[in-house]
Amino acid sequence: MTDEPPTDDEPTVESLSDPETLRDRDDVAFRDEETVLGPGEYEDVRERVERVAGLVLAGVVDDEGRTLLVNREGCSRGWMLPGSVVAPGDDWAAAGRRAVERMTGVTVAVHGPAAVNRRGILFS
Repeated sequence: MTDEPPTDDEPTVESLSDPETLRDRDDVAFRDEETVLGPGEYEDVRERVERVAGLVLAGVVDDEGRTLLVNREGCSRGWMLPGSVVAPGDDWAAAGRRAVERMTGVTVAVHGPAAVNRRGILFS
């Protein structure tokens, strides 16, 4: 991985259907996290878990190395990377491009994933 912005001659990623396919790549940081829910907690999150495949965040970097951030009003985190929920069966690269365009009006090309944080939910 590099902190340098991509160059115009780097290949773009048109589609990414399953982030799990990136697990063994040296240029992608892959991290697994697990959350254990106790009895009764499943019903509180079941609907969200079943209709969401994950969350995509887009790190958009310009030629001068500046990172594009959005200020999400009402969000306690303030300035953050543009992103969106990914529905089951949706394309992750397309979801990232849509999120950036919807939140900023900027059209981007995906030059490749840098990291995957996979969060699993276990029920006790």
